Amino acid sequence: MVQRTISLSKRRSLSNNNIQRKPIDSYTVPNSTIFSSNPEKARAEQFFLLWSLIWISILFYIVYSQWFETFTPYHYLTLGLLLFIFPTIFPVLFPKVFLSSHLPISRRYTTKANLYIGIFSWIANYFWTHYFYVVLHATYTFKAHRLNDVPFALYLITHSYFHLYHVLSSIMMRLVWRRMPTKGKIRYFYVGIIVIIVSYIVAFLETFTIQHFPYYDIPDRYAMYAYGSMFYGIYFIVSFPMFARLDEEANTWNLSQTIIDVLACCMIVTQLLDFWRISIGHVTRAPAANPVYQSIPFI
Repeated sequence: MVQRTISLSKRRSLSNNNIQRKPIDSYTVPNSTIFSSNPEKARAEQFFLLWSLIWISILFYIVYSQWFETFTPYHYLTLGLLLFIFPTIFPVLFPKVFLSSHLPISRRYTTKANLYIGIFSWIANYFWTHYFYVVLHATYTFKAHRLNDVPFALYLITHSYFHLYHVLSSIMMRLVWRRMPTKGKIRYFYVGIIVIIVSYIVAFLETFTIQHFPYYDIPDRYAMYAYGSMFYGIYFIVSFPMFARLDEEANTWNLSQTIIDVLACCMIVTQLLDFWRISIGHVTRAPAANPVYQSIPFI
């Protein structure tokens, strides 16, 4: 009886060792799922997609009905606050929805995702919008509260936009990675191709759909669609894969890691945008309708 017990315990021990030694690959989940193998992150991605249906419907109605023609700076600010506050505060108020009520706020995926997107959106508007003023001669002409000559409402509205883009890109990267029949480095090549394609498509679609809002002046639409989308896509070529790594397997990242990663991402994007400025320069000779005088030294 004792020998039998010892034999069973040895088998269990060997079985546990085999499980522990098995390499962990966050992308070896069943092919039928498109969301993260981390349940909390998967739930958050579903929430951000659902929220996107709501805010896109709101913006569609505003543009289609031309309601924006009656907007004051405070209307734009209110719209921006809605698109920023809801995806930020809802996960804090209802953590059970995101399977994260057992975690402190700082360890929850939604906190880190909102922090990443918040910093990325801030730098994109505060610094990178000026590259659009210089390279593409695009300008915002609607009346709004401004910070560094960029409508402040856009700092807030961009938060929901970028959440949608990053969730969709993460889904596309997983689909390619999980369905790739071959293993090894070749999968990184294909994922890289997908990142470039999705980045351009996302940039083009935003650029194309914004044409119905007349207070974003684009003097040369062909240049904006063809080359401006490439320029805008630089944001996402860097950020999409970096964001996808965040808590992909489990809630292992902390706030400092998240901040360091997004700031590193932003520095890379800034450098690439400036390389474009000094090497390619303007993509159109058409003058801006409302020129913005630059105050940033390197632009």
